[in-house]
Amino acid sequence: MLGSSFPENAAKTITCASRAIKECAPALGVVLGVGVRAIVRGTVRVALLCVVEGPKLEERRRMWKFLACVTGRRPPARRVLLSWLLLAAIAGCMDSPRSESSLPHKRAPLHVSGLFEVPGVDLELQIYDHAQARWVRFSKTRTRAENPVIDGSGRPYFRYASDVVLPQSPEFWSTLVSASRVEARVRVLYGERVLQAFGGDAESCARNAYARDKNEHGALEACASAQGYARVFVSACGGDGEACCPKSAGSAAVSCEGALSCEAGVCVPARYPSPIVAGYQVDLAVPTGYSLRDAWVVLDDTTGTTDTERPLVLASCTQPGVGRDSPHPNVERLVFDFAFWKPGVNRFFVRGEAVKGQAHRRVESAVAQLDYDVPRTFGMREPGLFQLPEAFARTMTECQGPACKDRDGDGLNDLWENMIMRQLRPRLMFDGGDDLWKHKADVVRVLTSVTPIVRNGQSYVLLASVITFSRDYGYLIGWDHPGDTEAFGMVFRVEGHGALRWVSSVAKGHPCVTCRPKFHVDTQEFGDDGTPILYVEQDKHGLWQNGRSCREKAAFSCRGDRSLRPDSVNVGDYSPEGTRALVDALDGIAAGGTFGELAGLFPGDAVWTPARARIPGRFCGGSAGCTKSHSSNMPGDVLASVAKLFEQQQF
Repeated sequence: MLGSSFPENAAKTITCASRAIKECAPALGVVLGVGVRAIVRGTVRVALLCVVEGPKLEERRRMWKFLACVTGRRPPARRVLLSWLLLAAIAGCMDSPRSESSLPHKRAPLHVSGLFEVPGVDLELQIYDHAQARWVRFSKTRTRAENPVIDGSGRPYFRYASDVVLPQSPEFWSTLVSASRVEARVRVLYGERVLQAFGGDAESCARNAYARDKNEHGALEACASAQGYARVFVSACGGDGEACCPKSAGSAAVSCEGALSCEAGVCVPARYPSPIVAGYQVDLAVPTGYSLRDAWVVLDDTTGTTDTERPLVLASCTQPGVGRDSPHPNVERLVFDFAFWKPGVNRFFVRGEAVKGQAHRRVESAVAQLDYDVPRTFGMREPGLFQLPEAFARTMTECQGPACKDRDGDGLNDLWENMIMRQLRPRLMFDGGDDLWKHKADVVRVLTSVTPIVRNGQSYVLLASVITFSRDYGYLIGWDHPGDTEAFGMVFRVEGHGALRWVSSVAKGHPCVTCRPKFHVDTQEFGDDGTPILYVEQDKHGLWQNGRSCREKAAFSCRGDRSLRPDSVNVGDYSPEGTRALVDALDGIAAGGTFGELAGLFPGDAVWTPARARIPGRFCGGSAGCTKSHSSNMPGDVLASVAKLFEQQQF
């Protein structure tokens, strides 16, 4: 298409270029646009400049993809130069890692990619064993037939790419004491043939070598690394290659990746379950002849509304931190770090869009379910003081990486919200004579809203909860009714390093037999393990923050001789502009799913929207035999009343 024949093929070339621009990230439009204008003027100089001197490797890769569109038959001299630089810029056989590369820490995935002459074959990944003085296989990658790169003579080269974690044993890492780092040696083989590696200056080297000799193979040989392998370095603040991190606690939260935490200036394996599953793999079945254009991981983090989606592939461009491979025909494998957003069950799947010309097909993986289990006392410092490790960022402005998500839009990171909600849910102290113990089918759940508050420049966090019961058992005949929703709220002050210190609690109880329940502020009782304690009136279920107040002030028996700590669910936030619901209608919730704690318990009820409830604006505890006057307040109304109370209260 290039050279003297270009004017007749301009339309075809521009169409190809436009398609390449649409398929790649918008940020690359400027680079690609320059290349298109250069070709339209009948020259490849600017296009070549984009390939070999683009500011970012990803931008150069997108330009290479465009240039591959415009290579074809045996070209004139100018096209030979173009196709050689295309090949050399991709670094011939092994594009990544280069002859000298670095990782943030030893457990970080290493991206291995490049080109090979044969499609659909396995390439062996080896690492050098310093103790045995020999190369050892530790993984493999496979070339794929789709989207080959064509050189100037029409020969195709097929891509391979994998993200692999290097073996961690000391024999694979050489300590460079003077440089404060450790080194591993990695290479790629096909049979006995070692694929060539290239230095960071491979592009400029190739350009200069070709200018001297006008020989593709000679330039390739001249620019290949003589050592035949890649040296991978990790900065080592510890003796085992541990990466460095800031010693100041305020910076530590975002300084160590994956399953590492920062301790005394060194990234070390976390002493708690990591919220990241590194290198999670999902295979998508793609119909024959189709290619995967877009893909997202879909998180089951709401009910009845749109779930959160994280892009993995957009317009055929793999997103940062995502690996892509084709281990089998018609199979696209995506590798990414999966981040939990809550303790307990996390459900998700990957959906994608495959294309073939103008045809589109939706493809999906099976629903996956992973459980994030944390110790019962995780984060409990002392009664009234709670603190998560700093790797659990509180706000979205502090957060970095795949674990950053704010589905309810309140500025708090979802994982942090759900962790404190789960760990600080109350233990309910019941009277042994409560009729709850006689009705085995009746249940209790805690629905919670976690909301940030700022007062006079000081940050606080409100945990507003509604304790939902299947029914109120009454005190006299006719005083019982289906459904029971009781209010409770705690405010914590945010202190240094993300610690939360209790400052105030409200609850709603009955001060007399004929009185309606009233809010009261009181001292919060905590168990020895830091769990908030809540006392429950017999049968009527009014709430009190400590046993003494309940026994002295409540109108109903309050012995607290039986306890229960129900599951808690984050249902979203009340807002004057409208609620930000995570859970609303309580019908159709999947058992064993993300919100399985509520499955089948309160059919016909809703949390926030009056019209979604069996009796609009009322809560029936899942009972069909309820009326507007014989029911309870909606949970969302109770949560809103707690939030409004703290807006007015001084604390």
